[in-house]
Amino acid sequence: DRETLEDVWSVPVGTALAYTPEYLLAPMSIVSVAPVIAGGEIWFGASDGVVRAVDPATGKIVYRHALGAPILSAAAVGRGLVYVADYGGNLTAFKQKS
Repeated sequence: DRETLEDVWSVPVGTALAYTPEYLLAPMSIVSVAPVIAGGEIWFGASDGVVRAVDPATGKIVYRHALGAPILSAAAVGRGLVYVADYGGNLTAFKQKS
């Protein structure tokens, strides 16, 4: 909440699939990328290799997909798709909610 500075909701992530130098202590759960807004949802990836779309009003996960490799860069949005690159060198496109 902007006025009270208290958390409105949070989304837990799983244990990292790989550790970068700044996060060497296992086990870690890390979201090291900025989220993007697409189709009215908040999209982000995490070091556990899972892409998530979250309802911004409730914080409820409305979509999740495991890519199998850590996600260490922000998603890109265009032409009705959300593009996510993973640490394994793959680029995956997800359809936005209409």
